Amino acid sequence: MANTATLVQSPNVVTGTPAARRERQKTTYATPSGSDVAIFTQDIPTTAGGTAIAFPAAMGSLGWSMFENLDPTNYVQIGRQSGGSFLPLFRVSPGMKAGPLELDCTTSQVYALANTGTVKLRVAANEA
Repeated sequence: MANTATLVQSPNVVTGTPAARRERQKTTYATPSGSDVAIFTQDIPTTAGGTAIAFPAAMGSLGWSMFENLDPTNYVQIGRQSGGSFLPLFRVSPGMKAGPLELDCTTSQVYALANTGTVKLRVAANEA
């Protein structure tokens, strides 16, 4: 599997007491078909309609993406925009990561919105 990224996740889900802990391991294989890969950070403000994530212009279509919230106190939402309104898809909590995700949209359709203060967001993505 040339040019394949492998991610192994071992989340702990705790409900109620530690006796109810359930562990599950998942392995994800992501094989990019495009040639462009981008890793960058962007400041995301609290602008009401959200802020477009600035993927490189050379990245024609979006493949797998990962989002990391580098802020220690504020969460950031990732979503889309419709008619100037921000439509959140998921939230990345302070200091947490989300992904890899295969979003069904183009690079110009991904927006982010910070909760209370500006958040530094790290994005890693490959071209589909």
